[in-house]
Amino acid sequence: MNSFKLHPTINANNILNKIDSVLIEIEKELDILEQGHPNLIDSDNIRDKLTELFEGKVGSPFSPEKLKKIYKMGEIRYHETIPPGFKDITKTENKYGDLVLWFQIIEHAKSTNKSIIFITDDRKEDWWYIFKGRTIGPNLELINEFISETGVNFYMYPTGQFMKYASKYLDIPCPLEAIEEVQKIRKFDESYFEEMMREDEEYLKAHPEEAKLDKLDYALINAEKELDMLRNMDVSDWEIQEKKIEIQDLAQEFDKQYKLVNKK
Repeated sequence: MNSFKLHPTINANNILNKIDSVLIEIEKELDILEQGHPNLIDSDNIRDKLTELFEGKVGSPFSPEKLKKIYKMGEIRYHETIPPGFKDITKTENKYGDLVLWFQIIEHAKSTNKSIIFITDDRKEDWWYIFKGRTIGPNLELINEFISETGVNFYMYPTGQFMKYASKYLDIPCPLEAIEEVQKIRKFDESYFEEMMREDEEYLKAHPEEAKLDKLDYALINAEKELDMLRNMDVSDWEIQEKKIEIQDLAQEFDKQYKLVNKK
């Protein structure tokens, strides 16, 4: 409105005063609401309850050697679109997270000799069998791999559907409002994530220099992780030195590209 202060008919000062008055009232209201907002950093009842529920129920992480093997398998599996995880092939971080989780589930089923119920709100086709836009059930390749590896059954549900079945078959009261809230949150998260990914893709297409910088950053992070794994493995010194040289080259290239982007 400042650009209209000399306008012949618009009283800019009058409008700006009204805007300021409203903003002051909103700020006061937010201050009052903030006072009643729980301090979840110092005391989080939900976190404490979750910690109690998960006590003794979380498996151990894979060793660096095991992770390295999974990452190598992931390169092949993703290229051949073998589920799960191949839809994350363009990710810059935690690219093989879904695949690691999948092998952890298989390992748990083997050790317990029990069927698995897996709850996920990931809706991509590397987890689900989708036909004409409709989700039919778990990806058939996943079921086949799981049964052939473990000899037990595999079931997969989104959170809302699992809550409905749990309420019905386990005789656990579950209010309809809670199920609807979970479904609304999932839909919001999906739309937000899709919009964020679309914006990122459009931005990187319009800025190829920054896209290259992004890829170099991802390669550098991965190389540093691989170096950490090599240090914990029984490998020769030249393999570690070779990885250090790779990291040095990537860092130099990243620095050059970073300077190029910032000049523009």
